[in-house]
Amino acid sequence: MFKRKYFLLIVLLIAQVLCFSQTDSLPVKIKLYKNTTGDSLWLTVSINAYTKPSSLMFTASLENSRAKDTFFLPVIDSTSLYCFIFPPGIRKNLLLQAYFSPGIFKISGIINNLKKQTAVKAILITDNEKVFNKELALQDGNRFTLPPLVFENKASLIFNYVKQNKWKDHPDIVLTTTPAVADFTNFIFSDTVKRADEHKNYLPGNENILNDSTEKGTTADDKYKMLNEIKVTGVKKSSIQKFNEAYSSGLFKSSSERVIDCIDNGDILSYPDCLSFLQSQIPGLRMSADNPAEMTIVWRGNEMKAFYIDEIAVDIEQMLGMNTADIAMIKVYPPPFFGLSAGGGGTIAVYTRRGEYRTVKASDKKWLFTVKGYAEPVYVLFAREK
Repeated sequence: MFKRKYFLLIVLLIAQVLCFSQTDSLPVKIKLYKNTTGDSLWLTVSINAYTKPSSLMFTASLENSRAKDTFFLPVIDSTSLYCFIFPPGIRKNLLLQAYFSPGIFKISGIINNLKKQTAVKAILITDNEKVFNKELALQDGNRFTLPPLVFENKASLIFNYVKQNKWKDHPDIVLTTTPAVADFTNFIFSDTVKRADEHKNYLPGNENILNDSTEKGTTADDKYKMLNEIKVTGVKKSSIQKFNEAYSSGLFKSSSERVIDCIDNGDILSYPDCLSFLQSQIPGLRMSADNPAEMTIVWRGNEMKAFYIDEIAVDIEQMLGMNTADIAMIKVYPPPFFGLSAGGGGTIAVYTRRGEYRTVKASDKKWLFTVKGYAEPVYVLFAREK
């Protein structure tokens, strides 16, 4: 009887372990709710009891299409709620999948040109202008790690030496972000959302591309008349106009701006720095050259104190230290430049070459980065495909 009691107890414990492993085998539980209007999806993500804060990678793909959207979401609270919105015109079925990886995004780096430093200064500026400013102690001589970060969209990340002996010195850094796409290995969720039957004007066999809400068809009705051919002509935009439209945003799109072309005009290469070149381009703009550490720029009797590289606030020393071969465009805003606290004396914004405008000789900025964060709690699917 005594042995039988222990045998039953062991069986009961094994059953409980098996039951627990089956019900809580996944680190998170995801439930999908479809909006009755058919224009949005709601997801609830619940963390199991023993799961630490983590990250999810979602992929949304359209049936019989190459269109695919990949984005990341943090899972911090016990239950998180997210909304995915369909852009207009999608009539194809949607496959939504989620992958799990433990841990929140962390950024690590290695300094290749260490200057007898024990720490490096990191400044992270998010899209909503929140600033993270911290000195990071170096590990193993030249390595550092930022604490886990949670921010949406993207952020600017700037590094500098804590003790800077020369005003042109910048750290040469290689960044690593974890978890990366390859770290999301555990498939935990998949669901297909039927879309075709929700559109009255959907024509079977009609292959509509992403965000195309038009219907294709022909008619032989007499009330339809063929119009004469109309030819539309336009003026081709210059490289600097296309660059300005692609890489300028927000306050930096101003009717009062003066744009200096450094893509098709290579005169800047004959100057030691961009501010010396700018002095030759803007009447009345003068800079003092007595001491680089005390350099000042004066325009229209006002001292300019607002300087930007790729729309990231920097000091004048960093702008003077730029390689002129990296510069695609310079924009000068007369005083006062409203919207910026330091723009009362005017503003200078320098844009570096990128994409098709990058030159072979242009060096990468190893101290100035743009890092991608998590998606917003309300996320528009395929927004980047528009």
